[in-house]
Amino acid sequence: MARSTEPGSAEIYQTAEIFRDKCLMSDGSLLFEGRTVWSPENVDYFFRAFVENPDLTPDKSFMTKLEEQLLGQNDDVIILAAEMLAIYFLFPETYSVKSKTKKENLNNVLEWAGLVLPVDHVITKAFNAGLAKTGTYYNTGRPDEITFFARFAKAWKALPAAQQTERISDPWLFQDFVDQIDTAKKRPLRHVLLHLLFPDTFERISGGSARKDIIKAFSSLAPEAEETDNDDKKLLAIRNAIQAEHPQFEHFFQSPWAEQWKTHAPNKKAKTPPSAKPESEKAISNSKSKNVILYGPPGTGKTHALISGKIPGLEFIKDLPPEQQRFVTFHPSFSYEDFIEGITPVLKDDSDGTLKYERKNGVLKQLAQLAQSDSIAIDSNIDLSKVNKWKMSLGNTKTADGDLVFEACIEKSLLLFGFVGEDLSKSISSTESLRDRLNELKVDNQSIATMMRQFTIEMRKGDIVLVTKGNSGGIRAIGEVQGQYEYKPELADEFGFNSDYTHARKVNWLWVNDERTIPSEKILNKQVSQRTLYSINSILKNEELIRILNSKTRGKDKDYVLKIDEINRGNVAKIFGEFITAIEEDKRETPITLASGKTLMIPQNLFIVGTMNTADRSLTHLDTALRRRFKFIELLPNPSLLNGKTIEGVNLTTLLTKMNERIESLLGREHTLGHGYFMKGVNKTIDTSQELYDVIMEKVLPQLQEYFFDDYEQIQMILGKEIINEAELKSLPDNFTTRKVYRINRLEISSFIRALQNEYDLKVEQGDA
Repeated sequence: MARSTEPGSAEIYQTAEIFRDKCLMSDGSLLFEGRTVWSPENVDYFFRAFVENPDLTPDKSFMTKLEEQLLGQNDDVIILAAEMLAIYFLFPETYSVKSKTKKENLNNVLEWAGLVLPVDHVITKAFNAGLAKTGTYYNTGRPDEITFFARFAKAWKALPAAQQTERISDPWLFQDFVDQIDTAKKRPLRHVLLHLLFPDTFERISGGSARKDIIKAFSSLAPEAEETDNDDKKLLAIRNAIQAEHPQFEHFFQSPWAEQWKTHAPNKKAKTPPSAKPESEKAISNSKSKNVILYGPPGTGKTHALISGKIPGLEFIKDLPPEQQRFVTFHPSFSYEDFIEGITPVLKDDSDGTLKYERKNGVLKQLAQLAQSDSIAIDSNIDLSKVNKWKMSLGNTKTADGDLVFEACIEKSLLLFGFVGEDLSKSISSTESLRDRLNELKVDNQSIATMMRQFTIEMRKGDIVLVTKGNSGGIRAIGEVQGQYEYKPELADEFGFNSDYTHARKVNWLWVNDERTIPSEKILNKQVSQRTLYSINSILKNEELIRILNSKTRGKDKDYVLKIDEINRGNVAKIFGEFITAIEEDKRETPITLASGKTLMIPQNLFIVGTMNTADRSLTHLDTALRRRFKFIELLPNPSLLNGKTIEGVNLTTLLTKMNERIESLLGREHTLGHGYFMKGVNKTIDTSQELYDVIMEKVLPQLQEYFFDDYEQIQMILGKEIINEAELKSLPDNFTTRKVYRINRLEISSFIRALQNEYDLKVEQGDA
């Protein structure tokens, strides 16, 4: 079924049931018990005030227009308007519309009737969540959505009670009724209403294009979908077919199904089930494990495989560019704050020694945000070679006033700029006239004068603007400049922010997401500065911005890999925290709320590969939660890689094989020695007697001392009696209990070679050395 099971969704569906019972099936109220709000008369009053009396003034906000349209209406009509907005805001996730924004909008309308949103009403909890993302048009096209809602309400209230009961009891009869409303099939709210009232039948997808793409991709999986012209029935048939094979399937935006319909849209149908991918797809294959640990004894090439990317089953990693990889080594002091996010002290810019504390993203969060942003796709077909690109800040991100500026910009499709509180419309015919006017206004800050010139004169229609969230918060919006300079002092009163933000440019928002921002390093070669506005032409990664803006030519999402060396040397449970669950392949794409209040999810195109030295800690002692979420690939010693190299009669392949047999007999195979001890560089073995001596005496011997806790009797069983001698203590008093003691005999190289030959019965050959 399409019903969401995410936290907060139960309250949303409970609110929808109240709307059905109190508002549609009777004339009551969604928010206020005992009031008659949804009567045919009140619906008709609202219809005439809002639908038949549209306000097309371009410079007014939706809320200002609505207030003026409802002047003179009774309180119940005003409540009706608020409750329509409540249902409208019920569906969007908080990524699309913030919880605070939903509540503020409702309270603004209710205030016209002298009321406030009841704090104990279930809708206050429902507003803290949402069911799905909504597109930009759902948010900016509010007048059209509410007009459709009013048409639906008027037609519904005109039905006899028996027909209302019949339709509310049958999802397909109800759908047929809704689709008779003018413009219904063009309205996202049409899909929202159907899902809210029949969540087990209709998908929680508000975008029409996504629905079409899903049907094109998966219709071959459900033959009955081909037999109907009803898109909702097609989607239900497809859902049932997928759930029959994949019980874990919840929605079409979860992986791997999202990749399927996004890959095949708009022209290809899916010919493989969601669990498989075409053979030609070399990147993010869902048959590949996303979490892998390479484990084995020391010297078996684990770290080399990790760094080089030559990992069994994940060979594509070796071809990833450096910006798509991160390398980190775990150690006992490595923490959650290093891995996910934490607070770090930094010196203030004035260098007076004063500390300030800033939130710092850890290595996993940094890479997850990069990988996640790669899925952002905008179908704009903009030719970046013909336009200028700008970085701009919209309001101070650390203040409530700044939040209001940003919200105003998004709602009104504007860029807003401050600093100078005068209309400059008559002074921007040339750089000289603007300069003269700023001088008259005593604007002596050269930086402000430069930015004002850029905003009013140099910025042109078609230019691209990247809106940043502070210096380190990433890019939260991308817009295309649509209009010339305007002076808009009225916006400050309308939205309640600082009156300095009066200079405006019309903009078409191509992408907005204040929660899941794009890391600035993904698009820029240089960290953003605090300056409000500046050109980024010279520091822009054009190919990355092209991938985002021109989705049809972008190809597959890029893969990213986090490489963790010595993963078992850190406190894994403490370092991963709640993300030990989020890295699971069927839990990815699930947002996790951090202590900071921010959310983070692990995307499907992020691979995590670690190494573990079994000599440091046995696999059986590793955190059980970690073992369950990773695929383990064992790398054992491979003496054959030494290619039978012989140094003065000592065959290295034979020596390592026999030495490991002895170690395995005493300690187990996880304490054997890897072939890497006898190699220098890649695919090159040691080749002199001095190098062999150094390996045994300076690398192997210390490792054996650690393995056997300085028990030289057992070390002697590995290296032999000529290298580890039994010694006699001759000057001990008679009352001392004697025990065996040993000495390390550091032989001359020729004697050392003979000792190895004798101990391991190595046939003397004419060597390669």
